[in-house]
Amino acid sequence: MSDSGAPDGLALRPLSARSVVLSLLLGTHPPELPARDLVRLVAGFDVGASTARAALSRMAAAGDLRRTDTGYRLSERLLERQRRQDEALRPHTRAWDGDWETLVITATGRGPAARA
Repeated sequence: MSDSGAPDGLALRPLSARSVVLSLLLGTHPPELPARDLVRLVAGFDVGASTARAALSRMAAAGDLRRTDTGYRLSERLLERQRRQDEALRPHTRAWDGDWETLVITATGRGPAARA
């Protein structure tokens, strides 16, 4: 292991400011934070304050974020992504009715000698 915690020989690229901001907001409910909080939080990922502010402006211009009275919020497109992520973490399940289902799959194909 190297000092960075990565296995030897594995070069890990640092996350971009955009990736860190989106990760923070996608995991936040509601997905809105003041700019000063975003700048403070991304600093923990070695993203400087000026880099973070520039990324926020670029992301708002690109339509990834919306400026609000209190800070920045995910765009509608990214709100849908957040909903899909949340659903994947908590999939819809149904109560077991006590019955089992068995599937039998048969296949014909090449024998072991032909596959080798």
